[in-house]
Amino acid sequence: MTDIMAVITDFFAGLQPRERLMIKAGAAVLAITLVVLLLLPRWESYSQLKHQRDTLQSDMIWLQENREVVAELANNCPKLRQAEEGLKADLTQLIRRNQLEVLTTIEKENLVSMAIGGSKSNHFLKLMHQIACRGYMLGNVIFEVEDDDLSKIKATFEVERVN
Repeated sequence: MTDIMAVITDFFAGLQPRERLMIKAGAAVLAITLVVLLLLPRWESYSQLKHQRDTLQSDMIWLQENREVVAELANNCPKLRQAEEGLKADLTQLIRRNQLEVLTTIEKENLVSMAIGGSKSNHFLKLMHQIACRGYMLGNVIFEVEDDDLSKIKATFEVERVN
């Protein structure tokens, strides 16, 4: 270790004063650059977290001020006790309750594809709402009107159990 210090001291002794000044200034600039490069990512993450905290805090204040309005935003699904029926049986019951007709049913693992027929579009809309309230997720929904009788509607629903 002392040999290395001796070599450095001899090197600096052989330099002119302006060369020593330039090396010292360069070392200082290099040290400042390294400190900035080390601290900059931490400063950026700190400022991002501070901004996120401020945003969440303002959201919390807004929610507290509008507590009554937020409480009224709950969906209008009735509280139902879920029977331990199968997915297909539950959907068939909902379809019949809405005065619609089950045309075909294709059942896979956790997915049921059903073709449903009826004459009133509002019954289909009510059915989709009830399916969502029961904890099912509607996948593809395709509506078709029969060519010969425009009052008859055929819909194909893909329904999957969510919870």
